[in-house]
Amino acid sequence: YLETERYLHTHWKPLHGLVLAKVSRATIASRLTSISDESGLTAADRARAALSGFFSWAMREGIAEINPVLATNRSSSGKSRDRVLSDIEVAAIWKAVFGADSTKLS
Repeated sequence: YLETERYLHTHWKPLHGLVLAKVSRATIASRLTSISDESGLTAADRARAALSGFFSWAMREGIAEINPVLATNRSSSGKSRDRVLSDIEVAAIWKAVFGADSTKLS
């Protein structure tokens, strides 16, 4: 919730003064490009998802007729990361969380 709220309040702030019916696909696409340039591809995708969720809610409430976000492009490919933590890295995290006493793990 907090992340969604942050995206709506910060990344989509330029839209706050617009009537929902006046928010166009072109306006959203342009803003997504700006978000991508300013904060990266993943941030743009997450901001897009947050706005789409907002418009979906607004449609269910009868506040908006359409969700203009649906026809916009995602910024990244959504690929998962290839790297995983090594055994040594996992052990270091466990020690940091639980201390040297491994009996706390059970």
